[in-house]
Amino acid sequence: MSKLTPVTAAADRGARQDHPAPRDRQARWDRRVALGALASATDAPRDRQAPRDRRVALGALALLLLLSACSQPTPPPPATSAETTAPTPTPYVPQPVYCADPAVSTLCATIPSTIGPDPGLNSGFGYAGLSNFVNSAAEDVQTPFDNMSWQMFVALNWQANQSGSDPRAGLSGAGSTVWQTWARPEDVFGGPVGECPNPNNLPRFNIIAKSGAQGSRDEEFIQATGQPLIDVKGNWTLFERRLNSVEQDYLQSKGLNTYAGQQTFVQAGQSVLFPPGDTSKTNGAPGAMELKAAWRIISTADEARYFHTKGLIDVQGAYVRDGQPLCAEVTLGLVGLHIIQANAAQHNLLPQFIWASFEHQDNAPFAAAACDATDAKCYKTIPNSLCPAPNAGDFSFSRTACDSVTTNNPPVPAQGDSAFIWERQQPYAQAYMTTTPSGEQCGTQVARCWKVYHLTDQLNSAWRAQLKAIDSVFANYYLIGTNWGGNVEPDGTQPTNGSVPTFMVNSTLETFIQSSLEFSNCVDCHKGANLAYTETDNSTTPPTTKHFSANFSFLPSLAQQQSCADVTAGPIYSNQQAQKVCPQVCSAQEEAWNGQWTTTQFGVMSVCGCCSG
Repeated sequence: MSKLTPVTAAADRGARQDHPAPRDRQARWDRRVALGALASATDAPRDRQAPRDRRVALGALALLLLLSACSQPTPPPPATSAETTAPTPTPYVPQPVYCADPAVSTLCATIPSTIGPDPGLNSGFGYAGLSNFVNSAAEDVQTPFDNMSWQMFVALNWQANQSGSDPRAGLSGAGSTVWQTWARPEDVFGGPVGECPNPNNLPRFNIIAKSGAQGSRDEEFIQATGQPLIDVKGNWTLFERRLNSVEQDYLQSKGLNTYAGQQTFVQAGQSVLFPPGDTSKTNGAPGAMELKAAWRIISTADEARYFHTKGLIDVQGAYVRDGQPLCAEVTLGLVGLHIIQANAAQHNLLPQFIWASFEHQDNAPFAAAACDATDAKCYKTIPNSLCPAPNAGDFSFSRTACDSVTTNNPPVPAQGDSAFIWERQQPYAQAYMTTTPSGEQCGTQVARCWKVYHLTDQLNSAWRAQLKAIDSVFANYYLIGTNWGGNVEPDGTQPTNGSVPTFMVNSTLETFIQSSLEFSNCVDCHKGANLAYTETDNSTTPPTTKHFSANFSFLPSLAQQQSCADVTAGPIYSNQQAQKVCPQVCSAQEEAWNGQWTTTQFGVMSVCGCCSG
């Protein structure tokens, strides 16, 4: 017996309905006979026999109707699954909002002041964290944060002299961006001006030798965790920090840019609270903002793939192999970017900072067994950030030929070095490269241990397509995630640190802490940010040091308590000469020049102001 397909089966059922089965035809005939009998009985002469005939006819009719009902054909079998399956619901896809100005639908230069509408953030008593089961915008808490991140990225990378231009001109990457016009920490907190002449006024990466370990003032090539990062060419990765005028004005107006000012601030009973962005509209006044960029030295052949700039490397002699200052102009390609903005409380969003983190697509591969962003407990499977990515190809911080090198393993000072030392020529980190058994010279072998959250990844595709459509170099960058402090209510199976997502690390800025639950994301790390000013509590045994919160920013810790003294420097005749002589004189004392000098005996002796701390 042949098997009917759904189509032929349906046609067969239609045929059976058009041509009733014999049993069905018999039932219809019986009903007609009964009705005919009833009609005959009704039409009979009105005599005593008529009532009896009608009763017989009615009884026969009832019996026949009952038999007819019982003889109805068996209902057809249920339709097959192919016939009854409902249309598959369209999978939810997050929608990009290309501009913080609601009146503009294209990429724009407007810096957002807050996230857009986020109904999921406002519901319930808490937020459970990222989920792989999001079916609508009402359930999608993360995308408004990710759209804000992209809006900041685009607006801050807009050409500073093209604020009113169309996106193609504004995002060409041909000149200084908006964020590159912001202040550097040394503009706010002071610091040595460097030793190298800079006639072209290039961005200066000032590697300053200080007494003690390489620390916060050496963040031009040391990550916040205290280790440097070496690219595949054997060069150090460089870093710079910027802050917007809102944060700069707050720090200076409160006296938080000096140690003495912080002391006065604290003793007056005040607490640091950076101004948040306007929450009444997305294109309101932005709040306090900071930015940290990661750069690698690139060749002319690489320039087309990167947003790039010329930079001046200014390394004091104490960090150079031959003991002499290193001055070098290089081309730098942007490989990583943190953007943060202070935010006000909004239901389950805590009043902290919103962190956006971006990377270049060529940085490093994702590990073969990269963790899902929603599965925080996966960190236990990648101890010491060990997450290999074998045969992944060649990247800026990873090579297939270096697969035998342990992934995400920080460099260590070479034998005899008390700090990380620069070579006179490139590769500047030659002494810290790893040699494989086959003779390959390898830098830091980096792999990304965490996948990008799937909704963030989908949103990235939309934003990058817009950038690609205008031939912007920024299409080569992607958002790894947006981190924010929240009223998080975990389900009991996942670790949490009160922020979303629980793990989010940039492979160029936090390479070596991808499995650290203690420092698993930006919010978690910056919780420990304090002012430089401290107080000693002598009522305890032993005495303890009391710290004061800097509201998630490490910059105020740069306001060092200085101890300054005059150091003889021989005859100095001009400010230009002092700019060359005094930094060297102070560096020899393991101190920094404070920019002051004076002549004590004309033509014989001058002194420079040298400060420690």
